[in-house]
Amino acid sequence: MPDTTSSPRFSASRLRGDAAWLVAWSVLLGCVPVLLVVWAVSATVAPDPVRVASESASPVRREGRGLVRSEPEAGTAAPKVTGVAEVGAAPPILTTPATSPAEPEPATGVLVRLQPFGSEPAARAETRRSRLVALAVPAGTPFSSRFPPGRFRAEFRGEVNVDVRERYTFVVEGSGEAVLEVNGKTAWQGALAESAPGRSEPLRLKKGANQLLLRYASPDSGDARVRLLWSTSEFRPEPIGPSVLSHEPLSAEDAGARRGHAELLRLQCTACHADDRVPPATAPDLAGVGARLQPGWVYEWLMRPVRAGFAPRQMPHFFADDSEGRRAAADVAAHLATLREGDGGDSVAPSEARQGGALFAQLGCIGCHHRPGDRVVDRTGLDHVASKWFATALVSYLRAPQAHDPGASMPDFRLTAPEAAALAAFLREGAADPTTPPPGDPARGRDLVDALGCAACHALPQARKPSAPPWSAVAARVGDHDLCGGPPAYPPGVDGALLSGLVPVALPLAQAAEESLRRLRCTACHERDGVVDQWTQHSGEVSDLLPAAPADPAHPEVAQTRPSLTWAGEKLRAEALQDVVAGTVEPRARPWLHARMPGFAAHAAPIGAGLSCGHGMLEGVDAPATSDEDVALGATLVTTKMFACVTCHGVGPEPPVQVFEVQGVNFALVGRRLRPEYFLRWMRSPQRVDPGSKMPSYADARGKTAFTDVLGGDAERQFGAIWSWIRSLR
Repeated sequence: MPDTTSSPRFSASRLRGDAAWLVAWSVLLGCVPVLLVVWAVSATVAPDPVRVASESASPVRREGRGLVRSEPEAGTAAPKVTGVAEVGAAPPILTTPATSPAEPEPATGVLVRLQPFGSEPAARAETRRSRLVALAVPAGTPFSSRFPPGRFRAEFRGEVNVDVRERYTFVVEGSGEAVLEVNGKTAWQGALAESAPGRSEPLRLKKGANQLLLRYASPDSGDARVRLLWSTSEFRPEPIGPSVLSHEPLSAEDAGARRGHAELLRLQCTACHADDRVPPATAPDLAGVGARLQPGWVYEWLMRPVRAGFAPRQMPHFFADDSEGRRAAADVAAHLATLREGDGGDSVAPSEARQGGALFAQLGCIGCHHRPGDRVVDRTGLDHVASKWFATALVSYLRAPQAHDPGASMPDFRLTAPEAAALAAFLREGAADPTTPPPGDPARGRDLVDALGCAACHALPQARKPSAPPWSAVAARVGDHDLCGGPPAYPPGVDGALLSGLVPVALPLAQAAEESLRRLRCTACHERDGVVDQWTQHSGEVSDLLPAAPADPAHPEVAQTRPSLTWAGEKLRAEALQDVVAGTVEPRARPWLHARMPGFAAHAAPIGAGLSCGHGMLEGVDAPATSDEDVALGATLVTTKMFACVTCHGVGPEPPVQVFEVQGVNFALVGRRLRPEYFLRWMRSPQRVDPGSKMPSYADARGKTAFTDVLGGDAERQFGAIWSWIRSLR
């Protein structure tokens, strides 16, 4: 028999009248609308179980660290809060643990150490991985998740790895001051100005790893920006790519701090312990949930709120697998079933499943989900879909997955009604029938939802929101098994000590963008830093679902390559990135792709601004308008008689002349999307930017093109004229 006097158990017997502490959690799964469940813990825990009724659902207040219920009003019945689950070990029916957000750090990139300017070198600092030796911090925004905005120092440290011994010149761009050391020797130091980057003398790098250290101090005020580039006799200055950078592992202290911040975001502690320095928690709107979700699934979810695969938001297990726990969960499920707006219905035609399977394959669903019926745990399962959703609600969800949860990670592909119905039919094909929950008392469930403070995260009709001290006031008291007054402190597998004393400020823009990319699983569809995307890796699992395309030698299908994310922050302007992520771009840049770029409106702003900052880029002003002669020359250079750009690229309403294998983005869209610096780097050598590109290189190592009768064959001037023409198309 287990020792119930020492195990971290939370049940009805641990509640103690006026001294009850109700601790609210808002930890949710990515795109699954779930209920926030909250536990109550006695201020003085008796060694032997004692069953105690909770207070009535009267307004909530905070005392000390606990969430304390006020005295019940005269004549009000007090609901019982019973059957809360044991924490510290998975419940018997739990078969798959939640995915931890503390994924291993990639070995590529460098480490950057950040601390306020003026502090001692040994003082408290934040060290984290940076993909590039680059950073931009707009004025008034934080440079670190641990310190408020202000002047700062940054130290980038790592190794740059080269295949051959050769001379390299390093260039430091930005504002402020910098010192660059290569293999222990100072390569350049001085003040930075946007119009005058620092440039080292050519340095011979040895084959293999070379030590790299860049110390940076931001300017006294205004925007801060630094970016390290390099060049040889073979290529002009360009950013040092992540794939040739490496770093030592984070220290245990720094790795723990990173995991703590990740857990704080994933567990959404600030849903109750609000802090204006942390983005607000996101949670599904539960209004009308009774018409969307099957009551049997809701009950099962409350009993086991864990799914296989990636979980950017995690809900802990609270209801014990005993008679009292099952009764409490059934009551809550019964109450939620009464929250209806319209009729869930069941009107999906199974005959549409074949078309839905083709959509499942063409949209890349396999990158995040396994195929229904497959027993795979590395991605999110779909076998529960039919038992979770009412059929017509599933169709509505597929059409607008963020309608009831704007922060959800489920992509919005802007499906048509027939497409959503077909996809729903495929997902429901052969699925198990919905289950029937145990009978519950909706009135008691309503009281429990209100008493437990579920409205801290969820929109719930007529539910009260609890009040609690801000996170900064309670963080120092968090321990392994002690959050807000007592166990259960965390779901299984969470190290509570990582949260102790953690008082973050808002994430820096670059870090917020990386968090959004991780949360949305953008690399499920896009290659980044040389890592093949999940869709490509698992595409063979759904090849049989794709319709057989008739062979047409006259019109072969063009390559279906999706754009890489490696240089996205340098490539696209911030506002263009934001429009792409929001899903508001019309017309599509690549209409020939079967894949569709989904929309994530809630994440558009942080990704748009943050990816640029991670590349050391700030929004600037284009070079002064060029002459009509430059525009005319650019228009000539793109014709089939010269660079023949129009062979693969359309120009406004004019289609490409003759696409073969690969199609390019319409030139009328390029000028509003690309940064001019990236355009010129791309034109110099497309394969240096994207090794898999089919775009030919037009300039040699001397910077000359084959058209020597135009501007003396000067590639930079010719490409500049093409850019002038492209910009004129706006």
